[in-house]
Amino acid sequence: MCIFYGGYAMEENKDVRVKPGIAQELYDWVETFCVALTAVVLVFTFVCRFVTVDGNSMIETLHDKDRLIISDLFYTPKTGDIVVVQDTKEPAFKGPIIKRVIASAGETVDIDFDNWKVTVTDVNGNSRVLDESYVNFVDGEPMANPKDMAVYYPHAVTEYPHTVAENCVFVMGDNRNNSLDSRYVGDVDRRMVLGKAYLRIFPFTKAGLLK
Repeated sequence: MCIFYGGYAMEENKDVRVKPGIAQELYDWVETFCVALTAVVLVFTFVCRFVTVDGNSMIETLHDKDRLIISDLFYTPKTGDIVVVQDTKEPAFKGPIIKRVIASAGETVDIDFDNWKVTVTDVNGNSRVLDESYVNFVDGEPMANPKDMAVYYPHAVTEYPHTVAENCVFVMGDNRNNSLDSRYVGDVDRRMVLGKAYLRIFPFTKAGLLK
């Protein structure tokens, strides 16, 4: 459109929008991908991570090759939590293991091996028998007791009641007769706890939050 001004015709300024070229569009895609990838890396570095169950010590709750998401963000271990413990000084442990927290520092654990009963007494002297419906109970067999195996496991807890050491946790597998845990290797330093297992993502048929 032209505007007549002072006898001269002048063309009005227009917004001219240039369609982005292929190079610009490609750059935008790469930039978006890099931002998303960085966000994912940060999340799985500082917030949560994937782990794979190795072994049968948590049957029937968890099975070999189950894939879980764990996190240690603002986490303090407490009784009943399923946690991943990294390698310790105990030679019997081969890499990270997954167990259930039975008691924390200052609490006292007592185990009735014949009747599969675990009692935890808190720092205030309040005792309770744990409701362990998750345990793989073997009818007619006592719960595995490492008392006679102390020669193989020098850190084994052989006397109960047992008070958990400072800054430590006492852990056991749900498959009590097939689990290498605090009964054999003693209390676990809390610094060795990589995080709590919150979610199972594989197999897909069992995916969901862990209770």
